[in-house]
Amino acid sequence: MPHGTRKSSQKPLVLVFTTAYDPFVGGAEVAIRENVKRLSGTYDFFILTSRFDRIVPVEEIKDGATIVRLGFGKPWDKFLLPINAFFSGLMLILRHRGRPRILWAVMASYGSIAASTLKFFFPRTPYILTLQEGDTEEHLRRSRFYLVNIFGLRYSFRMCDFVTAISAYLLDVARRFNYEGSGDVIPNGVDVDNFCRKISEEELQRIRKHLGLSGAERIILTSSRLVRKNGIDTVIRALKRIKDKSPELPVRFVILGTGREAHALKDLSVSLGIRDDILFAGSVSHADLPIYLNLADVFVRPSRSEGFGNSFIEAMAAGLPVIGTPVGGIVDFLEDGKTGLCTNVDDPEDLSEKILSLLIEKTRSRKIASAARSSAVKKYNWARVARRLSEVFKTEIGLFSKPIMVVATGIFPPDIGGPATYSKTIAEELTRRNYKIKVIAYSDSQKISHSKNQNYTHVSNLNSKIS
Repeated sequence: MPHGTRKSSQKPLVLVFTTAYDPFVGGAEVAIRENVKRLSGTYDFFILTSRFDRIVPVEEIKDGATIVRLGFGKPWDKFLLPINAFFSGLMLILRHRGRPRILWAVMASYGSIAASTLKFFFPRTPYILTLQEGDTEEHLRRSRFYLVNIFGLRYSFRMCDFVTAISAYLLDVARRFNYEGSGDVIPNGVDVDNFCRKISEEELQRIRKHLGLSGAERIILTSSRLVRKNGIDTVIRALKRIKDKSPELPVRFVILGTGREAHALKDLSVSLGIRDDILFAGSVSHADLPIYLNLADVFVRPSRSEGFGNSFIEAMAAGLPVIGTPVGGIVDFLEDGKTGLCTNVDDPEDLSEKILSLLIEKTRSRKIASAARSSAVKKYNWARVARRLSEVFKTEIGLFSKPIMVVATGIFPPDIGGPATYSKTIAEELTRRNYKIKVIAYSDSQKISHSKNQNYTHVSNLNSKIS
């Protein structure tokens, strides 16, 4: 593996581990790209990923990073990634020894196994794990015959030094998987310049013509993978109720995206007699997505589970009122009645009422859309997200340049007693002085208030290394 196409640099080295990357792009991959583009002036990024297709180059420099695609260009390359990325990462570390470096795994999966193994051999290298998972916690525990649970999740949580999660829900999931270290919520962002731009009438007319729309229709829109967790079947059932309740409304449902549920969803629309009212538009380009959003009256995705929901933020930034379910990371940004409307999971009757209210009550719809756009621009622009991630990188590099301090105590708050108070005071003072702290005690880790730069380990877990 050459890894030699970039000029020498003294910037900190960031090895990024991800199962998939360009040109195979989803929410997690977009997050990597947008952060890397903004931070490439400060860090040298090497992205280690599966190749998947022989047509793509093994190595290229793109968007501020060196992309190293590993494997034979086959769908099963991901199963080899733990080994391939480990040795590729090892070569990079040895070639650039002496430089500050970070291991950054995005999603606890095949790539994070390689990062975790490198951490075992290089314990003084900071290892940051970013959670982008969108499946339910139960699915994470049982998927792939428990292999992801055992190796991807638990191994990664045991080895990593800091967890960033795109939602408070996912950070809580990490705690329930017995992660005892430091963590923070750093959400995904939105390309503000792209999604907030003014769309010309010519652009709108081009998409209307492509979809076969006259311009008189009221448009419900969703952009998502066509998988069960996204609840598109619930929208189709809700549309049937809308057509029955308000036959005079020329409502159409535009679906952007592809997935394994596509045929089942089309069959459902036929069985309900509303196939002509639903447009399966397939995948659309990132550049055209804001135009589709500007054609619509309301964005809907009644998810059954959601790690975060990038599509909601994009719709909000485009000035579209959104309807979602209060599950997973959606509750971080969707405030019912303020930045959107909440609907019940698997409840097409409730969803139909919420959609009709936004189609009919235009003043309310505009008010919600305005508040949603303000929230998206202020809290979820990529520049802000990248700055927060950079702060984590900088802090972890600084912490690992100093000795790690271990505070061993029988009890620790919230347990009551003099030793607990004393040990907490020591830990807080050392943290204030920018030392990384390991607290070892008998206290229940689920009840510990986890502080920044402090890792907690129960005595029973001392078989794991203190690094």
